[in-house]
Amino acid sequence: MENLNNKVKSLRQSPRGQMAAFFCVLAFFVLSLVVPSAITGALFFLVLFAFTLLLPTKGLAFLILYFPARPFYIEINAFLKIAGEVVVFAALLHVLWASRKNLKSLFHFYAFEWGFFAFCAIGSAGAFLNGVSMMAIITQLRAFLLLYLVFYVMKRLAIKKDDINWYIFMTVAMGVLLAFLGIIEKVSDKTWLFPAAWEYFSISPTNGGRVYGLAKNPNVLASFLLIAVFAAIYLKGRLSGWKHKLAWVAILLIGTAAVLTYS
Repeated sequence: MENLNNKVKSLRQSPRGQMAAFFCVLAFFVLSLVVPSAITGALFFLVLFAFTLLLPTKGLAFLILYFPARPFYIEINAFLKIAGEVVVFAALLHVLWASRKNLKSLFHFYAFEWGFFAFCAIGSAGAFLNGVSMMAIITQLRAFLLLYLVFYVMKRLAIKKDDINWYIFMTVAMGVLLAFLGIIEKVSDKTWLFPAAWEYFSISPTNGGRVYGLAKNPNVLASFLLIAVFAAIYLKGRLSGWKHKLAWVAILLIGTAAVLTYS
């Protein structure tokens, strides 16, 4: 056990080790897309869960790669639907274990958090009394609470400068990928590099010219691309030489795709 603890401690102190572990997670993620099945999905979840449990701040970075293209991933492998929950649950378990000697810290909430709890409770009660199905209420609460748990976990983790750099880099990298595919979508009218479902899903006449991207939603895509543009601008100010020029390319590419999301 002591040897295992030493290895975990060494991994947490090694940026290269963390990067290698993250690429291992990405390899299993790609495998679950290339060979979509319950088995590859389960293997990916095990690796993702272990990685996030040991390195929660790095595991949460996977959400940046996951949520902006979640509809696409689910279209390829339906088992990936709960990948976000796997990350959040593993990070939450890490926080619960780390706070086992100070349980009071787990129940310290800001005023706006109590307001959020009241909003969920009152909204759920009102929806139920007005005939909304319990399944619909649970689905909506799941969406609200999952994002809240990300905040809950992150405010109790020691977020370092290295973690912030990870989040910024992941945001820009994902922004470039989504932008490139968005431009391909515009040029090919969803016939290149996209599942058949993208080509045939119904679009209202007012949205016919908008780029939907892997998010399958132009508003969601536009929101993420704008965040990615600001992240790329921040990176540009910290880079020099060819990296500085590469950041300019990323800004122009992401900005172009963002414009294409508007009708």
